[in-house]
Amino acid sequence: MSTHIPLKEIYIGNIDGEEESSRTNFEQLFYTKNSKFNDIMRPEKFIITGRKGTGKTILANYIVKKINENKKSYSRVLRKNDFKLQKLIDLEYRELKEDDRSLFWKWFFLLQFGKVLVEERKTQIKLPFTPERKLNKFIKTKYPEDIFKLIDFNKSSTTKSKVRGKTSTIDSSIEESYGNNKNYGHKQFYELLSQLKQLVFQCLKKNNEITLIYDDLDEIEERVNESPNYYKLLISMLETIKELNLDFKKFNKKSTKIIVLLRSDIVEEIHKYSSNSNKLTTEGEVKLYWLSKNANPPASHPLIEMILYKVQKSVPNYQNLDNNSLYKILFPKKLHGKEAVDYLLNFSFGRPRDIIHYLNLIIKNNPEATFFEPQYFYNCSQEYSSWFFNELLNEISIHENKEALHDCLTLIMDMKKFNFNLDSIQSLYINNQIQYPNISNLKNTLGQLYKLGVIGNSWEHTRNKKGKKIYHFSWGHREDSRKDLNLSQDFVVHYGFRKHFT
Repeated sequence: MSTHIPLKEIYIGNIDGEEESSRTNFEQLFYTKNSKFNDIMRPEKFIITGRKGTGKTILANYIVKKINENKKSYSRVLRKNDFKLQKLIDLEYRELKEDDRSLFWKWFFLLQFGKVLVEERKTQIKLPFTPERKLNKFIKTKYPEDIFKLIDFNKSSTTKSKVRGKTSTIDSSIEESYGNNKNYGHKQFYELLSQLKQLVFQCLKKNNEITLIYDDLDEIEERVNESPNYYKLLISMLETIKELNLDFKKFNKKSTKIIVLLRSDIVEEIHKYSSNSNKLTTEGEVKLYWLSKNANPPASHPLIEMILYKVQKSVPNYQNLDNNSLYKILFPKKLHGKEAVDYLLNFSFGRPRDIIHYLNLIIKNNPEATFFEPQYFYNCSQEYSSWFFNELLNEISIHENKEALHDCLTLIMDMKKFNFNLDSIQSLYINNQIQYPNISNLKNTLGQLYKLGVIGNSWEHTRNKKGKKIYHFSWGHREDSRKDLNLSQDFVVHYGFRKHFT
């Protein structure tokens, strides 16, 4: 068996979950060893969280494909625009009042269930007296398919009456008429909610299963982090989903539920606006986190296992190799004395997207190579670092303090060093404050960059036998590190940004 397969022949994944999910062999390539699919299908779980790029969307698409394998099960992915459109149709540019949030979320989700049922049960719709037929009529009446809608309705009525009287010589009759105009309007969604719920539940009591997955919520509002209303809207959504899922559970359904995908930093912010959100998210959350402490041997790290799994499935010559053997073929040499997995983790946030992109850059630039040569990593480091920085900019684009974060990134670049302390960066900031006008609180902004993983803390821990200093590091994006920046310790710039910052 030849083990010299060109890198261009192997497949390690796409950074776009939607693109990877569209592959014909997507299910065979999907990495399942982390058991996240089994976790989210547990009855009490309904929230998939993780940082941008950790695989939330690709997991959602895998759930859809697996559920739809059963002819009596249906699954759909909803997007933020589905909510925005429904809100626009039902509210007609009116603001959603705080008291109406939970009612509208319930209406929205039940309506989506209803649309799936109507779409998938076409035979039952044609039969008289079925709940599906009634549900279809309900939806079509509420949302007619023609291009006209009722603006006003006038009803006039004429009544005739005759009165006969008789005088000595004359018979007479009297005719009396009158008009009555009435105006009718459509009922509001909350006036129809109980009827919709009853119809949907009648249909769901049958054998079919429906799973709805709500994705793409990071930008449900234009500037999500600037208003507490955004988080209150999400809290109301999560509470409503849990309530509905408990109702579905009463039907003894295995996979009839609503699942929502949320960025982990947004979940953290939610806790500031609710006294009960921690319990809500803790019990219902499945977290996508790939940074394992123990990776010995290197091939056992979850991120590397994921890569090797895709390679094995895409290259017949490698299918029968164990992970350790395949790792040695693809990554036979160390990089500055480090294993390839350690190098990749140092230059990333430990997300599948980061690792996949770095390796795909190498494949693109060295298609005929048969393994990942250390020099290839170094040659691609500048291009990767620029991409990595742009990923960061995308992540902070909806942050309430994004202008200050941009200025602070420029300030760190102007330091022209990768290790510094609070005094040195404060000195540069104070002496050139006009260049960083959006920074109102430097310490807080540095703390936010720490949580994003741009900078970390470093400190001397001990010395080895030769007297060389050994440093420890703390990064905000790692669960095994301190949550907040230690202002008394030195700061260090993440390796992934250094080439871009120079």
